[in-house]
Amino acid sequence: MKNVDLTPPKENPMRTLLTLSLTALLGLGSVLAQPANKLLVLGLGQKSSVLLRLPILPAGLPDAGYVVKRSGTGGTQTFTVKPLNKLEAVGKYKLDPDDYDLAVGALAALNDDKLSADERGFLLLNLLSTVSNPNLARALGLIFEDSNLAAGSYSYSVTAGTQNLGTVTAQVGKDVPLSAPNALKVSPATRQAALTWPRGDDLVVSYRVQRALGSGEFANLTENPQLINRGEVPKFGDTKLDPKQSYRYRVTALDVFGRESAPSNVVTLEARLAFPISAPLITTVKNNQNQVELSWDKVTDAGIKEITVLRGDRPGKLAPLTKLPPGATSYTDKSAPPASPRYYALQVSDGSRQSDPSPERVGRAYNETPPSAPKALKAEGSETAIALSWAANTEKDIDGYNVYRAEIGVSGNAPVVLLNGEPIKTPVFKDAIPQGIQSQFKYTVKAVNTSGVEGEASSAVLAELTDKTPPQAPLLIHAQSAAGKVAIIFTLAPTPDLMEYQIYRAAQNETEPVKVATLPPDSLGYLDSKVRGGVQYSYAVVAVDLRGNRSNASNVLSAEPPTQKLSAPAGLRAVLGKDQVSLSWTDSQDALAYYVFRWEGQRRVQIAGPLIKPQYAEAARKGARYSVQAVDAAGTAGPMSAAVDAK
Repeated sequence: MKNVDLTPPKENPMRTLLTLSLTALLGLGSVLAQPANKLLVLGLGQKSSVLLRLPILPAGLPDAGYVVKRSGTGGTQTFTVKPLNKLEAVGKYKLDPDDYDLAVGALAALNDDKLSADERGFLLLNLLSTVSNPNLARALGLIFEDSNLAAGSYSYSVTAGTQNLGTVTAQVGKDVPLSAPNALKVSPATRQAALTWPRGDDLVVSYRVQRALGSGEFANLTENPQLINRGEVPKFGDTKLDPKQSYRYRVTALDVFGRESAPSNVVTLEARLAFPISAPLITTVKNNQNQVELSWDKVTDAGIKEITVLRGDRPGKLAPLTKLPPGATSYTDKSAPPASPRYYALQVSDGSRQSDPSPERVGRAYNETPPSAPKALKAEGSETAIALSWAANTEKDIDGYNVYRAEIGVSGNAPVVLLNGEPIKTPVFKDAIPQGIQSQFKYTVKAVNTSGVEGEASSAVLAELTDKTPPQAPLLIHAQSAAGKVAIIFTLAPTPDLMEYQIYRAAQNETEPVKVATLPPDSLGYLDSKVRGGVQYSYAVVAVDLRGNRSNASNVLSAEPPTQKLSAPAGLRAVLGKDQVSLSWTDSQDALAYYVFRWEGQRRVQIAGPLIKPQYAEAARKGARYSVQAVDAAGTAGPMSAAVDAK
């Protein structure tokens, strides 16, 4: 016998997979006690007939048909097995014409020796129906039944043209039924019933899965039986389920000869178990004073035993908050922290299973009650900042504090300024202020709760920077003496917090200077009239700010008033103008300064002095009379000038 091996090359796994679906039959010979080499013909004896399964050749079906020669009890007989035409096949075996045309076309195309491996594999795929559909195999001449046989042993030799396909022996006289599948099991999977059962007889190539609704009649779940590859555990997934129904299942086996077994054991599945239970959606979230209200649609699944409300302070980090009966449609969370977001979801349970959480919804309770005013506010200034501290509020929903400042001493109404952006989390604050700012500041603090409600202000406190920086040293730019007087001129860079100038003087032969004058901060010079002629005097100036910080002493300048005897000022004139009276006289070298007097009847009144320059003006006074007197460096006044009238 010539063996024909249809196993495709290993390097083409696609073709291997498809071809094995057909050539798996060749490995069944060992079950029938045939030789161990691969056979292309299978035979099965029954009570009064023999069934032969004939192979599909690499080139399809033989043109002249299969020649079957029988020998044994009753003698020898030869049969030629050919496909039926379409009309006969459809009429006799009730075939779908399209299935017949597809199989015949695929068989004819296999005869093309120019086919690629993939093309041949595709054709073999189309011929799988000849394995799963016994009537199609009979119509194509792939299953041959030799009937009306007497009991005994028969031998069949099959040829195709010159090719010997093999010989099989069969015993006639008794039917050997195909064993029914056993140990059928069903379990719920994701939206389907998962059926599994052990593989039976090696002759079995497919199974028919049947289903009944409740206690109703069984019906096939698929139009064609389910093919099962060798070595594969039979299984089937029924996805056409109604979760409200209960289903019964059973399975029959079909072998290579087209025989169908009795049904397997019957298994039952409640379809709802194959569907995940779903939690209702939270439809409404209502934020209220110190609580959050949740509501959802009523659960319609009668199998649900309880509803669990989940809550968390972060998305995806939820924990059970409470359990409710299945009929509940709302819940009020009275423990929700005000203004802090809380994430909610629902879960349901049927007693054995728990659903996934519903989509999360966020809620935020609020508190409209203002916090109390912070207490024990303190302020302490340094050179660059003012540090504030206060007692923390005792309310549990305090989000932080707002710090307010107003500047004291600015012109007009001092604006109140909020110093922080977001509320301050701790009861301390440092207000950085540019160094040198000498204003005083007023501070208040208000607490803010997590709902954004601000409370009353604390008691105000006052504070200012600590100034330890002295002013710059003044610059003494000129010292000039005259008879009985010394005048000094000085300057200082702008100093906002300047309080005063202190004038120090040391006479000739004195070792320590003495403060002789304190001048206001707008002073630019000083006239020292308590001097004696012929004595040298040295001067220095010290600046003092509002905090008492003293500058270094200025540079030192000296001057010596001359020793001279004064005479009465000469050349006094009083010129009456439209708006003023202008006085002038001749300057005396002996004079340190001058005093101007206006006569009122017989009494003279000093109206100006000491004046360094020999001139003076005042508002116009018609008929006014004036006199001038000089003073020397020792403070001695000279004689009064002659009186003159303004004209």
